[in-house]
Amino acid sequence: MNRPLLRVALLLAVSGSCLAQNSVPATKIEPPAKAEEPKRLVKVEGVKIESDGVALYDAARDAAKKVKDLSCKITTSFDSQKPVEGEIVVVFKDGAAGLPIGNYSLKGAMGDKKLTAVFDGKVLRTVNHVEKQVVEMPAQNGVAFPRDESGMLIPNWYIEARMPEQPGVSVRSIMKGERQAVDGVDCDTVVRTRVMEQGDTKYILAETIVLGVADHLPRRIEMIVTQEGGEEPGEKMRSVTTFRDVKIDSAPAESVFALAAPEGYTTKTMTAEELANDEPKLAAKAGDAAKDFALKDADGKVWKLADFKGRVLLMDFWATWCGPCKAAMPKIQALHEKYKDKKVTIAGVNTWERGKDRDSKALKYMADQKYTYTSLLGGDDLASSYNVPGIPTLILVDGEGKILFTTVGVSDEAEKQIEELIEKELAKGK
Repeated sequence: MNRPLLRVALLLAVSGSCLAQNSVPATKIEPPAKAEEPKRLVKVEGVKIESDGVALYDAARDAAKKVKDLSCKITTSFDSQKPVEGEIVVVFKDGAAGLPIGNYSLKGAMGDKKLTAVFDGKVLRTVNHVEKQVVEMPAQNGVAFPRDESGMLIPNWYIEARMPEQPGVSVRSIMKGERQAVDGVDCDTVVRTRVMEQGDTKYILAETIVLGVADHLPRRIEMIVTQEGGEEPGEKMRSVTTFRDVKIDSAPAESVFALAAPEGYTTKTMTAEELANDEPKLAAKAGDAAKDFALKDADGKVWKLADFKGRVLLMDFWATWCGPCKAAMPKIQALHEKYKDKKVTIAGVNTWERGKDRDSKALKYMADQKYTYTSLLGGDDLASSYNVPGIPTLILVDGEGKILFTTVGVSDEAEKQIEELIEKELAKGK
């Protein structure tokens, strides 16, 4: 259920993060006082740096600090996940006791999922378009951040530039790259490598920051995070953020940060206590109608929810990198063996898979482990529609498409309940 590599990428990527309040600011290295050659590699306190690269990087941070407000189109993607795309308007504030971000408007989408978050300096309003609800969250210490994917639209680069250096993150190298063009804008490039250690795990953070020649503001930021040690050594994740139609210091009107509930939507105001105890929750419960889908199996056949009419369907959302998922799979296989000759389908829905050839990776793991229940591939959108907070997540559906049971994580008690409900449904058909 835990995604440590993704968490670190979210915390440290200069692209933007729904965990921006915990983000780690960039570490600044001063160039040597007397660099004899503009591109000479210099060793400073065990770190190899290039004076041109450091000068460009510092100029970029200084430029970001001067920006009072930012309007742009932004796209952020992590590994092979669907990108989050949208338009943002963000006001920055200097000298703030908390984070240096003020009002903001984030509007976009992740695939078919619409995202809306607007903060007026006092209350954050996010829109849950699935449940047709506007959630109001009061600011804490003068700031509030979205808890859904809309937070990935926040431009952390501009926030980090205003924050003090973060201990525990060291810079291994920094240099100037080749000049290039992004969306018709001439750009310089800075390539930087940082190292972060958490216990026995080390993360290598390789960044390529593409900056406008004229304004030194980012147009594209790529980060590759490589894990060394820990439970998943060698795991990698890539994030890319692009900034288009960049406009600064336009002094947006207050109306930009106002949001009225759309017609037919309800409004929920969260208390401070609810915020403190708030955790992402699965948007599915017994009695709800199951959500439709169109997912391919190992043979390329597309399955929809309607194809399982008259059968009990158990969906297990899983990924090959997920330890708890793999620990639960023998139990899932046992359920398949028990009910394979009855009107029951056990389906593993591969979700949040990493790297290239995601489908092949999932199918190979199933084959290697000799698991024979149905494989449904590319389940990210379905997981998003259910707001799956972690994996493994199991959803049991009856023959009429109604949800019977859900669980995040698999316990002996959950397994027992699933079997009892399956038996009860099968008894109805006798």
